[in-house]
Amino acid sequence: MSASAASYQGSPAHKRYPSPAGAPGLRSDKTECPPEVSYEEAERVLKAALGASLEEGLCSRGCAQGFPRLIWGRSEFRDAAAVPLSLVWEARLTNATAGEYHAYPVDEARHSQLMPESVRALLWP
Repeated sequence: MSASAASYQGSPAHKRYPSPAGAPGLRSDKTECPPEVSYEEAERVLKAALGASLEEGLCSRGCAQGFPRLIWGRSEFRDAAAVPLSLVWEARLTNATAGEYHAYPVDEARHSQLMPESVRALLWP
């Protein structure tokens, strides 16, 4: 698996608004993607960020068809007015055959317990 093979596919389970991922379907147990960041911006940023995080080893240990179950990173997104928004995110593998991930914001208190301490220390120094 090469880092460039990982791709982003949004999930309506993290949105209160319609998007190319589908009708809004935010679930109470999910973190919300910021509505000020467009789907296209998230796709642009996360496509590159997923590969970079994989190359840096910011991922879980277990793999499915060569892809780690989880990837983490910190990226800068831009809203419609080009105002930067820095977010720590977690990406979960949703299609192992295609290497597709959906991603969502996380914080120090709310992220997967599979996050290695070394990754946590890099994301929240």
